[in-house]
Amino acid sequence: MSEGHHHHLHHHQRDHHHNHEESPASEIDYKKEEKHHKHMEHLGKLGAVAAGTFALHENTRRRRTQNMHTVTR
Repeated sequence: MSEGHHHHLHHHQRDHHHNHEESPASEIDYKKEEKHHKHMEHLGKLGAVAAGTFALHENTRRRRTQNMHTVTR
């Protein structure tokens, strides 16, 4: 049983190497890197929006707290 499992693993590795020979690795890597960069750019923009929203929320909260503690004349 151990030999059968090892045999399967051997084929998997051989097939894995064979796929890289069929298509140019540089083209695949470039497309993958481009997609990753675009994804990271979108996450960065989302983070900036979230930070701005949080800052506005905290500013509003601070003003409300200050108004609650001021003495009205």
